[in-house]
Amino acid sequence: MTTGGYSAKVTMRLIIEGRSLAVSQAGPDMLILTEPATLPACEGEFELTIDATTRRWPASIKPQPQASRELKVDFGSLCG
Repeated sequence: MTTGGYSAKVTMRLIIEGRSLAVSQAGPDMLILTEPATLPACEGEFELTIDATTRRWPASIKPQPQASRELKVDFGSLCG
């Protein structure tokens, strides 16, 4: 027996200071980047695309002492 399945195409990225960084995982107060990055405390935007629908949220990046894949982030309202 076969069932009709569907896999959505999902991409996530963090846009900061003109840079676009690929995100592999997102949580309520953190992002895990595909590649390590050193970022200052700054404002950016988290972008989530599911199939052809894109949504963006403000993201305040907390300071990182060294290059890391995991970033602490304060998101704007994710419910809006």
